[in-house]
Amino acid sequence: NYGSVGTFSVTLIVTDASGCMDTISKNVLVHPLPAASFTSKTVCIGNSTDFTDNSNISSGSITGWSWNFGDPTSGSNISLVQNPTHLYSVAGNYMVVLTVTSDSGCQITTSAPAVVISPPVASFTAPTVCMNSVTQFTDGSTGADAWLWKFGDGSNSASKNPAHTYL
Repeated sequence: NYGSVGTFSVTLIVTDASGCMDTISKNVLVHPLPAASFTSKTVCIGNSTDFTDNSNISSGSITGWSWNFGDPTSGSNISLVQNPTHLYSVAGNYMVVLTVTSDSGCQITTSAPAVVISPPVASFTAPTVCMNSVTQFTDGSTGADAWLWKFGDGSNSASKNPAHTYL
């Protein structure tokens, strides 16, 4: 195992039982390994996950990418493009594997999770009220951490449980 990149002179000396010997020397060229890396953002189910290759190499170039999206039931679990997209059909954490290959044939593999989440579900209740009376809206949503209420009369609110008066 060579711990550094470069050209190394290798010599082989062979001897037979009678003491005769021969020598040969050849140069061995050691190429750098690529550094495999990628990113993806958390997405809601129904949206494609974009993968961004961040791999690099100290000399030469990366010429091949092999992606396994960790989603064998999808029917399109692999890609050979540098920056692919993949549509997951079920929310979850998927272990994605990327193998990159350099122009000298050196390969390295890395893995990281892709996260697909279920979107929040909007729900609310409101009593029937008369004009000029305060209407108290009660949020019943699940998975929400921000709210935007549009009351239909041009008024809005970002409160979780707002009150509104229709004039």
